Amino acid sequence: MNEHNTFITITGDGNVIGDQSSSHIQKGAVDERSTRGQALRMARRSLDILEEQAAGYTALTIPVHLKIQLEEKRHEVAELEAER
Repeated sequence: MNEHNTFITITGDGNVIGDQSSSHIQKGAVDERSTRGQALRMARRSLDILEEQAAGYTALTIPVHLKIQLEEKRHEVAELEAER
């Protein structure tokens, strides 16, 4: 019997990537893309929450720790988006 497995990936925006034959390497690549997508979604969600918290302050009254967290999270989101 000739067994053939096919994998496709559906991205967050609904695009379908590939019609790939199964292999350990390809499955790893799909898992890695999925993990990066999850990391990006979580980073964006965290950034939204931090921005909501910061909105309650003025530029002069925002706590230093919140300002630093915002800068770091914006940088993280930008890096994850660049990897896509």
